[in-house]
Parts: sequence; C-alpha cells; structure tokens
Amino acid sequence: MFGLGPTELAPLVCLATAVIAGLLARRFLSRERCSRFAPVIVAIGFCTGWLMLFSWRDIVPSRHYHWTFPIAVVAAIAGAIVGGLSGWKRILLDLPIALAAAYLLVPTWKSLAPMRPAWIAIVAAYFGILASLIAPLSQRISPVAVAVSFLASASVLSALVTAIYSLTYGVLAGLSASALIGWALATRSWINGDAVRRLALFYATIVGGAAFIACIEPEPPALKLLAISAAPLSLWLFARGPWARLQGWKAVIVPLGVVALSLTALGGWIVVQSGGLSDLSPE
Repeated sequence: MFGLGPTELAPLVCLATAVIAGLLARRFLSRERCSRFAPVIVAIGFCTGWLMLFSWRDIVPSRHYHWTFPIAVVAAIAGAIVGGLSGWKRILLDLPIALAAAYLLVPTWKSLAPMRPAWIAIVAAYFGILASLIAPLSQRISPVAVAVSFLASASVLSALVTAIYSLTYGVLAGLSASALIGWALATRSWINGDAVRRLALFYATIVGGAAFIACIEPEPPALKLLAISAAPLSLWLFARGPWARLQGWKAVIVPLGVVALSLTALGGWIVVQSGGLSDLSPE
C-alpha cells in the first residue's frame, strides 16, 4: 500500500490498534478497569505490530528477539492482575518475570563476553531495578509526566537504534513507542497513577528489552543504549526535595523538560561515540 512494506507499516498498525483498543476500553469499561487494563491495551498494539514485522511462525521463537512477543503478553497480564501492588510484594512480582525475560532475551552465542549466565544476571537486575523504581514514581509526581517519559524514551531509543545500529531492532523498539502513544492518545484524561504503575513491568521488559537486544549486537556491546530506556528514572529528581513542591502545569512540564534534556544529551553522546549515523542494516 503506497509502496510501504511490513517494516514501515508495522508501527502504524501498532499505533492504530492501540488507539482502537484504548477507545473500546473507555467505551465499555469504567475508569478504574480501564486503568487496570492499560498494559493489556499497550500489549495488543505491540503484538499486532510484531506480527506484521515478523510472522505467525515466529511466535515459536527461532531468534532471541522473537521472545519479545510472549514476554509482552506475560508482562501485560501480570500488570493487569497484580501490577497495582507496591513495596516488597511488587518486587516479588517483578523479579521472577525480569529473570525469565532476561533468560529468554540473552542470546546463546558462544562469543558472548562475559558468559551467558553473567549477562542473564546483569539484564535481570536491570529489568527488575527499572520496573521497581518506575512503579512508585506515579505516586510521587504527575502520572502524565511519567507516561510521556515512557513514550519519549521509547521513541528516542527507536530512532537511535534505527539510524545507527539496526533497522529491525529499531522498528522493534518503535513498536513499543507506537503502542504507548496509541494508549496515551486513546485514554488521555484517564491516565492516572494506577495505569502507569501497572505499565512499569511492561516498560522495563519490552522497552528495556529492546535496548538490550540492540546493545548486545555490536562488538563491544553498546551498553550506553540501556541509559535511554532508563531515562524516566530522572523523574526521581522531582519526587523529593524542593522540586517535589511543583504544582499545576509546572509539575508536568518541568520534569518532562529534564527528561528531554537527558534524552538529548544521551542521544548526542551515543551518536558521537558511534562515529555518526550509519547505513541501515536489515538485522
């Protein structure tokens, strides 16, 4: 259609599907249930785009990055059912899924250094810490600011990976960005702390997972990409101290300005360190 292939259409279909799923949720569910099912809405969009980017056959994974589909499904279901928990109960939910996601996403290459068990531990810790620190943010600052930081970080990650490292991995990251944007557009004024808290595990394993998938491919690994998906953690600057007293529009705009500065600085550093933009690779 209009000369667009699956790679170009996948993010658009993902966005449209997430918008439709979100609008249907708003139409038929209460605000409380719509918040509960926020990760499911995002996962519906992501998985639809994933099936267009890859194929039904790849649901039975043959490559490490194919595992993003089942991980998205599990993270969405877990977020909808028990994602509203906090404290140690939340950590006990996040860690097993983070460990399983790391085990599935770390490739079995013999050339890995450090060895695969070490990578699994590192990635599981990254996913677990990211989810555990993001989840309580929505109780301390504007949930809208946290939600926008999600889609901004995913979008910047997709752009950097596509332009510098890999078209396929960049589009995979772009699916998470499109799904998050679709959910945000559809739910709009219904975005609240509960919805954002339930999205934390999905964000950590799918956006954080996309960052890892892209970072492990180069030699040496481009670990700096993991800082992009961790950019929402900069919002903790506004969770305590004098900046926590911001009210009204300042409580949204100022934190997002800091996230934007973080992403700009990190993105510029990655481009410079990578030697500039490269030709797109199909893998």
